[in-house]
Amino acid sequence: MIYDTDFNKIVFGRNEKDYGIDAIYIDEDEREIKLFNFAYRESYKPDKAQAEKKTLDSVAFFSAVTSEKLENLSGRLKEKAEEIVKKLSEKRAWNINLYNVSNEDKPINPDFSGFDVFKNEFESEVICIAIPEIKKLMSIRPKPVKASLVVGIDDLLSFSEDSMSTEKSYVFSLKVDELIRITCNNESLRQQTMLDDTSELASVDLDYSVLFDNVRGLVIGSKYNAKIKQTLRNAPSKFFLYNNGLTLTAKSIKCTPINAERFYKLEIDSLQVLNGGQTLRTIHSFNQEDRINIETYLSKASVLLRIFPVDSGDETSNKVAEYTNSQNSISIIELKSMRSEQIQLEQFLDSHNIIYSRKTGDTGISIDKDYEYKITMEKFGQILFAIEGFPYNVSNRKKDIFDETKYYDQLFGKGDVVEKSVDYVKKYKEIKDIYRNSHTLDDLESKAFYIMYILFNTSKEIAVSDVVDKFEEFLSSYDASSSSSTARNLLRIDFKEKLDQEEFFGLNFAQD
Repeated sequence: MIYDTDFNKIVFGRNEKDYGIDAIYIDEDEREIKLFNFAYRESYKPDKAQAEKKTLDSVAFFSAVTSEKLENLSGRLKEKAEEIVKKLSEKRAWNINLYNVSNEDKPINPDFSGFDVFKNEFESEVICIAIPEIKKLMSIRPKPVKASLVVGIDDLLSFSEDSMSTEKSYVFSLKVDELIRITCNNESLRQQTMLDDTSELASVDLDYSVLFDNVRGLVIGSKYNAKIKQTLRNAPSKFFLYNNGLTLTAKSIKCTPINAERFYKLEIDSLQVLNGGQTLRTIHSFNQEDRINIETYLSKASVLLRIFPVDSGDETSNKVAEYTNSQNSISIIELKSMRSEQIQLEQFLDSHNIIYSRKTGDTGISIDKDYEYKITMEKFGQILFAIEGFPYNVSNRKKDIFDETKYYDQLFGKGDVVEKSVDYVKKYKEIKDIYRNSHTLDDLESKAFYIMYILFNTSKEIAVSDVVDKFEEFLSSYDASSSSSTARNLLRIDFKEKLDQEEFFGLNFAQD
C-alpha cells in the first residue's frame, strides 16, 4: 500500500515520484479510496500545527485520477491510479478522501482555505490526524470510572428481569451537560451532583476509559459527527428527538431516593458506554470548541440513557454491545470484537506476550508489558480462513469470515483454535520476516496466507524457510505458464488446486 518516493527507492530500487501520496488503501466494504500523506517530525514543538503546504502536495494526484490524465505518473503509483480510475467509473458510489497524518501537536486549522480545493474540485474531504487524534485512537485498558447523578422521580424508569432480582436497570432522560460531567476526566466533578456553575465543565475532556468496551473505535471526520454538532447548535431542544441515545453498563448501580422521594440519586461504579460512543465523543468535542457552548447550547439539550448492571464474568454486556449496534453503520467485524471467544483469545495471547487487537488502537491488556508481537482480530480471522483452505479468497471474503451464517463459527468455534493461536501468530510473523530478508515484498500478504495454508495442512515436517523457497519456485513456474500477473494468479482457485498436487508439500487437505 506504500507509494512514498524514498520507500520505493530503498525497498524496490525504483525511482518513482509519489506526487504527495505516501500510501493508498481501497476499502471495498465502505467504498472509500483512502489516500495518505504522512509526515514524521524529529523534535516536538508545543502548539506546532501540521504544515498546510504539505496537504496541497497531493492536489496533483487528485487532479490526475479525477481527470483520468495519468501520463505524468509512473510505475506502481500509475498502476494504482488506473485501478482508482476504474473504481470512480463504476455506477456505484465511491468516496475518495485524503488523510493527512503527522506526529505534530495540532492538526491543520479546519478553516484552511486549501481544503476548499479538495471539497469543491474533487468532492473529497481532508481528514487531519495529529497527536490529539492519535492519542484518542489508542485503546488502553481503563481504571474503573465512578460517577453520581440525580434524576427526577418522573424521569426514571426501572426494570428487573424477574420479581426476585435485586439488580435493576434504568432508563431516563439526562441533560447533556450532566452527561458531560459524569463522563469527564475530572474525578471530583463526576461526584458533584449539584454544580453551582456549569462553566466548570467548559474545560473538561472525555475520560476515554468509559469507551473501552465500545465496539467502535474513533471515527475521524465522520459526516454524522458534524450533524450531531449542527443539531446541538441549531436545535438543542430537539436533540432528544433526533438522537438514539446511549447504552451504558456498570459493575453496580446504587439508587437512593432523596428529598422526600422527589429525586433519585444514582451512584454508578465502573461506567462503560457500549452504544453511543460517537455521540459522546462529538458532544465533548463540541463542548471544547467554545467555552460558551456548555451554557448556551448543551445545557438546553437532553439525551436518552439506558444503564444496566453486569457482572464481570457475564456475557450479557458483550451481547448488548453486539445487538444494540447491529442496526447501525458498524462493520460485522467490529460487532464480533466483544464476543467471549474473542476476549478469550485476547487473554490467552496476552499471556504469551502477544497483543490481540480486537479494536483499532488496542495496545494490550497491560501498559507495562513488553509485548513481542501484535496481530489484529481481522488478520487472525484471515489466517484461520487461509488455513481452512481458502488462501486464494482471503482478501475478498473478510465480511464472510466474521459472518455467523457463513464462516465465523466454523473458524472461531473450533475447540483448539485458542491453543493453536500462539503457533499461528508466530509462524505468520516468521513467514513475513523471511520474505523481508530474502525475497521480494510484492504480494507479501497473499503469499503469507498460502504459506500458512501449506504449513498447517501438510503431512510432512518442513521448515518454514524451505516452504517459502519452494513456494516461490512453484509460483514462478506457474506465472511463466500463465498470461496473468502474480497478483491475479494468487487469487485463482485453479492455482490453489495445482498447488495441492505439488508432491513436495504433501498436502492432505482437499477442499469441497
